[in-house]
Amino acid sequence: MDSLSINQKSIKLKTLLFKPKRTLNEVPSTSDELEDVYRKLQFDMEEERQSILDDPVIAQEMKDQGIYNMFIKEEGDKQK
Repeated sequence: MDSLSINQKSIKLKTLLFKPKRTLNEVPSTSDELEDVYRKLQFDMEEERQSILDDPVIAQEMKDQGIYNMFIKEEGDKQK
């Protein structure tokens, strides 16, 4: 057996024997939750939004990662 095959088998064995003790429960953040965090940290959320809107490359990357809507509110939400 080569070392790569032994490594893969060892990883599989460790995965079966040693289960994680903690689990990560990720919940998507809403724009309102993010605003609260920014307010607590004394960051300017509007400035952040404007810098995202001013740079189409960053905006597209954020859309690709699925986090754009956390920062940029929908048109209907902006009126609230």
